[in-house]
Amino acid sequence: GQVLEMPGATPLREAPGTLESSRRLGWLNRDGHGVIPLDRDRRPLTPALAGYRSWGADSLPPRFVAWFGGALAGRRITLDPDGGGDDPGGVGPGGTRASLVNLELARMLEGMLTAAGASVQITRRGDAALSEPERVRISEAFDSERYLRIGHRSMPPAIGHYFSSPLGRRWAQRTAESMERFGLGTARVREDALYPLQQVSCPALFVSPARLDDSTSEARVLAPGALRATAYALLVALAREWSSETAWPLDSLRVQNPAGQPLEGALVTLGGALVLATDREGWIRFERSEAGPLEVSVQDARLNARLVLLESSRGAVVTGPRDH
Repeated sequence: GQVLEMPGATPLREAPGTLESSRRLGWLNRDGHGVIPLDRDRRPLTPALAGYRSWGADSLPPRFVAWFGGALAGRRITLDPDGGGDDPGGVGPGGTRASLVNLELARMLEGMLTAAGASVQITRRGDAALSEPERVRISEAFDSERYLRIGHRSMPPAIGHYFSSPLGRRWAQRTAESMERFGLGTARVREDALYPLQQVSCPALFVSPARLDDSTSEARVLAPGALRATAYALLVALAREWSSETAWPLDSLRVQNPAGQPLEGALVTLGGALVLATDREGWIRFERSEAGPLEVSVQDARLNARLVLLESSRGAVVTGPRDH
């Protein structure tokens, strides 16, 4: 049957993976016709579609809406985790290596960007050393539209751009605004002469969202939900690079047990694709970047829940079942 693109309820034509000579999507063709499997109860099992999220819960005909209005679809972005190998990029009092935190944050952001339809290159996949020229070469070979170096240096939170890059400065300002909007603190926008920022041919940033060199800061970086919240803030700032929207409405959701106590660290999936994690108070924060209902699922040993947030709803609370 027909697969629809919302909010216009038109056939979803020429979706990613349907135009190549060797089609990557076996269930959907370029004209918007799809074959959707059903479960034992005859409910549709709609597959994921890069660049799109489900419009509410699974239904027939399947309905999708583009993440961030399609702002990130097809964009090419290089993520460059600072440090690696013999360079720890900084070490916290508890022994946390910044190079590993940087890599984990890059992987989280990669997953979000890929779900939103972007193509992503990560300069290193393990704790391996990379020279600055190698980092530049990887970005240039990928034909990147944005280069993002991710670090946790021993300094106050900062976002660096090359002094002669007005696009880099604008992106840095948007990133600082996004981090503050999601409660991640204030990061200073500054000029930075880091070698890759000078040499890559696209707008480039060095983001150090937090420090690790004192016990309080280290605990904050490692707190439940903190890294995924940072990845999401970076994602939103990147989406705004190609969006006409100045801001999307801010929303939040709390996960708690029947006694009203927060469930920290619970994984919450938005639209079947973007995965956040609750903080110590049980909250996630996100933007309603698309029109229409938003399906949310909570997957945790303490609670499994699935609900649909209406476009007008804000600040929903998900409560776990009572013990019997």
